Amino acid sequence: MSAAPVAPLAPLAPLAPIAPLPAPQRPQPCYDVYMHMSL
Repeated sequence: MSAAPVAPLAPLAPLAPIAPLPAPQRPQPCYDVYMHMSL
């Protein structure tokens, strides 16, 4: 379970310590758009 969220965060590793809040928030709005587009 931990490996899943770590894989997509690998490229964000350097950004995680710099902005751990915007990192997880970025994929959230993106997911919303993806779901909206699907609907």
